[in-house]
Amino acid sequence: LQKQRGQEPTAYQEMKSSLTYASGAANYYQSNYKEAGRLLAEAKTEAHEHGYLYLLANIERYLGKLATISLNLGEAKQHLEQGMRHAEEQNQPYSIIVSLLNLSAISNQSGRHEECKRQLQQVSHLTQRYHDVSIEATYQGIYGNLQHALGNWSQAVESWQRAINMILPQRFPADYFHAIGRILWQS
Repeated sequence: LQKQRGQEPTAYQEMKSSLTYASGAANYYQSNYKEAGRLLAEAKTEAHEHGYLYLLANIERYLGKLATISLNLGEAKQHLEQGMRHAEEQNQPYSIIVSLLNLSAISNQSGRHEECKRQLQQVSHLTQRYHDVSIEATYQGIYGNLQHALGNWSQAVESWQRAINMILPQRFPADYFHAIGRILWQS
């Protein structure tokens, strides 16, 4: 009956919005950034229009990651902070943690090292309650990047080694091996 009146059934629309978000995320991981941005923007509009607020934290996070890739760090920060607000409203602690990790990487990249430290302290506090090996390995990687930026090379290598040890059973951590290689090359 709803289709006859030109309206999509609610369950169908919700599934469509979820799949649009998932397609955007999949395109992000396949490095199809333009298509990812288009799909995520569409999913964001649908989530707002239909009240699928639980999707918004992750949509905003991916939009922030896309902005980071194009070095629009101010825009990235806005998306990630908005994503955190949505995650807090929807009680999504893992989305909060991942957004904080992304924000801390941006802070470090922008030379705001004290801000990065504060954000990493928040992550450390949250991961005591919400344990996840991948998140903890990412934390160690960003902490290593921070220590490298501060000139604490030994601490950076130790942190990257911890990240490698955590993530190695799950995937090959080439990015951390590369970071350690940078330190060795610089010394």
